[in-house]
Amino acid sequence: MWSIWGPHDDRMSLVIMLLLFHVLGQLSLELVGSRFQLEEKYLALAIWQFLPHFIRLIFISFLYFCVVSGLHLYGVALIYSGVAAVFFVVGTYYLRAMCSGGFDLKGHGLEPAREEFDSPGFSRVWLEAWPFGAGGVFYLIYFQSAVVLLGYLSGAEASGIYNVAFVIMTAVYLFPSVLYQKFLLPKIHRWANSDLALLAKSFRHGNFSMATLGVLAMLVIWLCSSWGIPLLFGTDFEEAVLVLNILAIAAPFRFLATSVGSVLVTKNNMRRKVGYMGGVALFNFGINVVMIPLYGVVGAAISTVFSDALLLALYSYSAQKYVFRGGAA
Repeated sequence: MWSIWGPHDDRMSLVIMLLLFHVLGQLSLELVGSRFQLEEKYLALAIWQFLPHFIRLIFISFLYFCVVSGLHLYGVALIYSGVAAVFFVVGTYYLRAMCSGGFDLKGHGLEPAREEFDSPGFSRVWLEAWPFGAGGVFYLIYFQSAVVLLGYLSGAEASGIYNVAFVIMTAVYLFPSVLYQKFLLPKIHRWANSDLALLAKSFRHGNFSMATLGVLAMLVIWLCSSWGIPLLFGTDFEEAVLVLNILAIAAPFRFLATSVGSVLVTKNNMRRKVGYMGGVALFNFGINVVMIPLYGVVGAAISTVFSDALLLALYSYSAQKYVFRGGAA
């Protein structure tokens, strides 16, 4: 509906429609990835998540160097959709066994007898799952809305400049994201239900490590941005240096928020986490609408820093009050 009725020209509408097939690929990647997490097959998980990016890179490189002198917009969209369709089909093979409980669940003792398996209905699945889906939507809104809003409010050039800094920060945030959302996530769920003392110990050590690494990432970006961006993206994007330096201030907040927020996915705390994410998403959207017309890309970067700081404060309050009940975690 947005591709048809949104403020797009015919070319952009067609590109969005073509990329809709990419949703199927993401669906398969996430579900199969969850299976590998539950089985603690981290090498398989890494390969599964790496392959679609690598295959797309190969095909787009071929399109660029061997077929046409420049990248063709529709060709890139078709490559994304085609790769997604293939992984959707392959993913169904790995998911079929899960429908009958036929997978190697780690960390839960002996496998129960078949008749002991609980078979929840659709309504229960929906009630348990919607906070996680909503959390993903709110994360995208507050993390990427600046790129979209800059395109609509300030034009494609401003959006492109911000996106250079945004891509670099996305790469920086890969480490805490992979550590907590892929490797530690199943363990955190288990500890929250069976070993709260171990969860608290992991929480303390994780917070210290993430805060330290976040500050280190900020300093490295400040040292390297002035020559790194012109080297990687050309002198046309030198304006992105200031934007990146501002976004780097958010690195300690984001690293620490990843650690603190990891315990809020356990038990019934996910609904609270979603509430905080939704509030910050609205805050981010609102402040961007004000700051972008006034300050352009710099305003968008400042909005992101404030949003990350606010999210960390909310996560910290909730973790201490609801997860550890005011204990010295």
